[in-house]
Amino acid sequence: MSRDVRRADGPYQGFNHNPRQRVSQLWFLLMSVLLVILVPPFASDAQTQAQELLRRALYFADLYNWADAAPLFEQAETMFAAEGNERSALHARLGKIRSNIEGQDQSLPVVSAQLGVELADNPILQSDKTIRMFALIVKGDIDTETNTPAMRADWEQVAVLAKDLGDKRWGYRALAQVGIAAFYDGDLETARRNVGGALAAATEAGDTGSQIRFLTMLANGLVVSRMVEQALPYLERALSLAASLPERVISSQPKRFAWMLSSVWDG
Repeated sequence: MSRDVRRADGPYQGFNHNPRQRVSQLWFLLMSVLLVILVPPFASDAQTQAQELLRRALYFADLYNWADAAPLFEQAETMFAAEGNERSALHARLGKIRSNIEGQDQSLPVVSAQLGVELADNPILQSDKTIRMFALIVKGDIDTETNTPAMRADWEQVAVLAKDLGDKRWGYRALAQVGIAAFYDGDLETARRNVGGALAAATEAGDTGSQIRFLTMLANGLVVSRMVEQALPYLERALSLAASLPERVISSQPKRFAWMLSSVWDG
């Protein structure tokens, strides 16, 4: 028997030794390998682009610049949905909701109620603490405009989740927002303590966006309390921090407040 004959159960089992058929088999094998190698990167590229859009949107949102974050959240949501990435699509959709609440006062209670239903029923929001915290942040910002008790409850839940996740940044941000709820309820001492403590934590962490927001909060509280002169240093510091950023990433909140403050001062 020839030495070239292979055992039927050896490594060449099922491989036809007819030259033409061997070429066909090799061609089929090559195409299969190429599909495995080449197809995933196309999907990966789409996912990578969507992730970059979401990362950039969250960067702006982290600086409270929701206006510039809005189109990025919208694009990311569309791309994630097309890829079947439900978690990231939800993350982007929540960001889009928050980015578009300005100027929609009449619909805010409706949006808040819808988010409440999702927080209770959506499996992702039930199991994923990071996305749930983001949903509560969005709801908390909406309720800040319309419903102080709900706002307090939202931000207290954010504080708990931030502690569970080891997220110090959202821990002190939630502390400040609970302070704002106290301010609305007339508890000025708690408001000053919470926002002042959050400002100290944000300064230590180098969190520029939060520093600007908290300084503006403190200035606003002082103006409402008819202590306009004391408010000026806080506002000047907020504007200085905004100007120190390398690009226009911060919201126009301090500038709008500067206009309001000048009107009060002139009056």
